This record gives sequence, structure tokens and C-alpha cells, in this order.
Amino acid sequence: MKQIAFLTPYKHLPNFKKIVESKYECLDLSNLSELEQKNNIHNSDYLFSAPNYQKFEITDDFIKDTPITMIISPSTGTNHINVSIPTISIKNDKVLENIWSTAEHNLYLMLTLPRNIGNIVELHEKTLGILGYGRLGKMIEHICKPIFKNIYTSDIDYTDNKFFNETDFLSINVDLRDENIGMVNSNYISKFKKEIYIINTSRGELVNELDISTLINEDKIKGYATDVIQNEHSIQNSSLLLTQSNKIIITPHVGGTALESQEKAYSRVIKKISISNSEEETFEFLRKSTNYNLYKSLLGSDGKYFSAIHHIIINKPKLILEYGGGRSTLILSTLLEELNYGGKIVAFEENKKFYDYHNSDGSNKYNNIVYVEDAIVDGKFFTYTHDLEPYKDVEFIIIDGPDERVTKTGVTLNLELFVDYIGKEIPYFMDGRGENIIYYKNTKQYKLEVDDVKKYKTHALK
Repeated sequence: MKQIAFLTPYKHLPNFKKIVESKYECLDLSNLSELEQKNNIHNSDYLFSAPNYQKFEITDDFIKDTPITMIISPSTGTNHINVSIPTISIKNDKVLENIWSTAEHNLYLMLTLPRNIGNIVELHEKTLGILGYGRLGKMIEHICKPIFKNIYTSDIDYTDNKFFNETDFLSINVDLRDENIGMVNSNYISKFKKEIYIINTSRGELVNELDISTLINEDKIKGYATDVIQNEHSIQNSSLLLTQSNKIIITPHVGGTALESQEKAYSRVIKKISISNSEEETFEFLRKSTNYNLYKSLLGSDGKYFSAIHHIIINKPKLILEYGGGRSTLILSTLLEELNYGGKIVAFEENKKFYDYHNSDGSNKYNNIVYVEDAIVDGKFFTYTHDLEPYKDVEFIIIDGPDERVTKTGVTLNLELFVDYIGKEIPYFMDGRGENIIYYKNTKQYKLEVDDVKKYKTHALK
């Protein structure tokens, strides 16, 4: 039985405790110091660490000379982890759609901050500005819509024209990426017409804390309430901790710690260990295959197409449609032949030059690449025209076209056409194509994407 060393508490969650202890040997180190924890993980296979409880950063040095192969974190953020081995988290996981704790904590901070200052206001008369309109931003909008007078949003590709002029409360709900570090600074805040209250339940690194402290002292913003601070997992101090003001509220990263939310997040991340292990089994299958070099050529150096291959091996879809046929069609056809479960793939190619080339270079060996003569281009939208009825039993759709070098379009509409035609969502895989991904995940809000796993780069076939 594999051993999990818990650096953070877990026994307060009865359902999770029952699940995890039935599958793994559990070593509870949550009451020990950092050094004591490091000295007690030499027989562990995995480390479990939640950022809400973790006071230091897990590094390669911390796990040096141990058999640990994976770090497990029941969180979306992993800035408490800095290691070269794989990390499993719940970032972008479907379980998050039913975890409301952080959004509710956001509302708590909105209510608490004016009261802490001694300037109680009616939110019913105020406007909420949501910076970052992803999952959490939408949850906050849902909770706050009956409370605030107006709600305006701003995201990477859109800002409501009333956002900067009308906002009274600014809620920060942005992913932490290099380009976002320090984005909420004095220059950004100066865009707001009103003096605002700022709420942060995302990441401390998103704000310039020195600017926040200065603006607080200069009465340029009304207050700052945050559940996250900079350097949270290091020995360095956040500058906010040195600022004495009733206009600043800091809660100790408890936004996601409602017991119900922890039960869901902890249970899900443990389940993902099994999924991760099944991915390793897929790699092992490919390594042992006589078609090893062929599969390796599709994966490339960054794990390209691995998730599509893994989905096929695990779920065995009977009918696969690929938009943008070619070499990948040949390789996936070979995989289906090797798996021998009766699955088939049909691919569509809109470019006659490419279609002829696929026939000449052997990519159409199985005669399953179909030339589409009358494709429809409408602005950024592209449609491969073909009858849907013969393919109504499709179980997996791959979008790998049209070729962006030739057709300057952003969104291939055939997935949407099939979902509307058969009346249910279909698992799908996108090979890159950012506009496709945004359209189907954000605009259409489809839930069954088989993610493009560039993240498997470290696992690429050797």
C-alpha cells in the first residue's frame, strides 16, 4: 500500500478520512515543525499539502533523498510548491463548479471591511466590479447579484464601459500568471473614478502591496480586505503585515476551508492520483508497442496529443471524428487497429493540396480522410460541410483544423453543430487553437474538453 505523508491536517474531514485511509497508508505529520516533517518522509510515496495550512514552500531540497514521486494539493493555486516532480491539484477541475466557499468568503470580506473601518454602507446602493470573470468571478456575480445595485466585469478580452467609472467595490479574481504579477497597482487603481474598497481572494502576488499601503495612508482607496498575501509561504514578510490600519483586513487564507468544500476538494484530488497512475499506464502501453516510434512522432517533445490518445485507450470510443485530417489520422487509426475494440476514426480535410498530399504520403492508408469541397468561412468561424446524420453516434471529436497557416479563422463550428444535432455534449480535444478553446470552454461553456496536455512535457516518451 502506498504511503501519503500529510503535511497539513486531514482527520477533521470524516468522509475524506474514511476514503483515503481505505486506499493508502496515511502518515499524519501536520503537528510537526518543518524540519521534523522533512525528517519523517523517507518512507513516503506522496506528499499531501494544502496551502491554507502550509507555512513554507516545498522544494526539491525538502524531498531530497526520499522516494516521493508526487505532491498532492487540494487547491487551485500551487505557489506553495516548487519541485521538479509532478504535482496534482484541482486547478480547472470540474469539482470546482460545486465549491462555493471562496466566493462566500469574498462576500464576507465585502460586508466586514466597511464595518471594520466604521463606515457601514448599504451594498444595495453600491456597484461591484469583478476583475477576472472566470469560474470564481461568475460565482461571486451569482451570489452578489441580489445584493448590489449593479455589477460590472473586466477580463482579459473585455471590460464593461462602466467598470472604471461606477465601481465602488473591486473584487480581484484573476489567475496568478507571470504577466499578472503586481497588476493591481497605483496606476491601475488610478483608473477608477471613485475611491474604492478592494477585496482579494485570489493571490497576494496580483497586487502591489506597497502601493496598497501607500494609497491607504493617502486616503486614495477606502480599504483593502484580503485572504492572501505576498510571500505567504516564505520567511519574507508581506509589507501589509507592517501596516497598522483598520482599513486593512487580512484573513489567514481560509477562503476555501469550509468543511464541505474541503471534503469535495480533498476527495477529488485523491481520486486524481488514480487518474495520474492510469496516465502512466498509457505511457507504458505506448513504450511497449511495436508502433512505439509512430506514437512518439505524434506526441513530440511536449506531450502533444497524449490526452487524445489516453482518452481513446481508456474510454474506447466507437466513432471518432477529426477535423483537420493528416498524419495524426494515420497514427490514431493505427492505435485503433492495435487496440482492436472496433473503434473507427473519420477525418475531414478542407484543403485539396493537403488532401492530395495525405494520399501520396500514406496518411490516408485507411481511406478515412474525407475531402470537404465546400467549407464555409464566416468571419472567424469555419465549418466543414458534411451530412451529420451518418455520424450521429460520434463519441469523441478532435479539432485539428483548418490549418492556421492557410485559413486565418479562429473557431471551427462542427463541434457545436453536433452538440446541437444530437442534443448532448461530446468529449472533445483541441490541438492548440486558443480561440477554439476559449469559444467552447467560456462562450459555449462545454464541460467535456479532454485538455491539451502540454503539461505532460516532463513525461514525453524517451
